[in-house]
Amino acid sequence: MSSAPLVVAYSRTGTTRAIAEAIAATVRGELRAIEEPRGRGGALGHARSAFEAITAHRPAIDGPDAAGRRLLVVGTPAWMGRVSSPVRSYLGDNAGRVDAVAFFATSVRSDAMRVFAQMEALIGFRPSATLSLTEREISQGGHTNRLGRFAEVLRERGLL
Repeated sequence: MSSAPLVVAYSRTGTTRAIAEAIAATVRGELRAIEEPRGRGGALGHARSAFEAITAHRPAIDGPDAAGRRLLVVGTPAWMGRVSSPVRSYLGDNAGRVDAVAFFATSVRSDAMRVFAQMEALIGFRPSATLSLTEREISQGGHTNRLGRFAEVLRERGLL
């Protein structure tokens, strides 16, 4: 079992990726991306993302194996108030393969509770910590203290 947390995220625009990088640095974890064979650029990619979120689609993805990790930290953008479809696929693929999870979500507005509930249902158990950040908080730099608190909760629970 690897002691370093695995930080995994999907990011269409780069916002969630930037937060994943900051979290990986804060928790001294290994950062890996969830990737897809088919792109999501432009208006068509945006529309496809919204449709897949609404219909709970699980697209083909390429993501790291989480088996044997003590802690898996998973990040998603919120699409239409729902977990992104690539992260839906990843969590479904890795259900039952880890002992502890933590979730983070980026969104235009604060709708992460619904997203976290979906993520919990997919992985099969409650997360040890959650972090919800709006694009406004991120752009104004107000997320730094919250990142530290997220890591502190994981430390308090003996996961770091």
